[in-house]
Amino acid sequence: MKILMFLFISCICSTNLFCQDYSNYVKEKQEGIYNIQRKANYPETDTDYFEFMRSFDLNEYFKVLSRLKMQDGYNLKFVFTGDGLGSFPLLLTIEDENLKDFNRLTLDSTEVPKDSVEYFQTCSFKFMKSGCDDPEKLQSFQAAEYIGFLNKIKVENTPEAYLEYTILAIIGSQYCLRWHAAYHDRDIITSYEYAKNNIKAMSGFSPSDLEKIQKIDFKPTVKIDDNEIDVRLVVFTKWGGFIELIYKLETENGVVELDKIKEKTLFDYDCGITF
Repeated sequence: MKILMFLFISCICSTNLFCQDYSNYVKEKQEGIYNIQRKANYPETDTDYFEFMRSFDLNEYFKVLSRLKMQDGYNLKFVFTGDGLGSFPLLLTIEDENLKDFNRLTLDSTEVPKDSVEYFQTCSFKFMKSGCDDPEKLQSFQAAEYIGFLNKIKVENTPEAYLEYTILAIIGSQYCLRWHAAYHDRDIITSYEYAKNNIKAMSGFSPSDLEKIQKIDFKPTVKIDDNEIDVRLVVFTKWGGFIELIYKLETENGVVELDKIKEKTLFDYDCGITF
């Protein structure tokens, strides 16, 4: 019994940092989301927008992220939006009372608008609720960073659930990114081996660069201190390199609010592609 208690106590650090290795867990969840997103084909014509939105169901995410669910009375939906510099899916939470109207405008319409991106952008403004401190940002490809939809997601009080929440925040809208919106692509990296096998840019790095990257601590961590949670993940982007992200969360009765995101570049890289 004493040995078991020692093992349990040693597993949780004095700072409430859960010391379990979540690398495989995060990798499997990310790949599960990617498998769903691979079904999404970017709509090339105005008519394709409606057909795509009918066929792509974001509720599939919750089969992978099984420790998350929408709050009662809310639905996870998306519209395409953007500007002349890029377009992307904008994830929204739609209340039950507005769902019929949302579907009428985005799924059931038979009249194809002249400018689909502008049309869906207007729809997003109509149904946008809380979570955006700068509405004007939604008029540009910068809105690819919008994560206000997270405010209506219910989360288990477990380290795995907070990891799933953060995974959704990072890659939930990373499908069908076009032109400048691609600047926001990010892959969660859980180990040096994963980076070496999945990041094409790794083949072009010098031996000294690879040595620096190999020293990065890619291990996902979760720190829980009462109602405050820190989730740490490392991501790679072709326009920034390897970046440490710490999502600082606050929770009450299963409802999580994102307080802030801290970023730190661990290895700078730019692919050199400018749109």
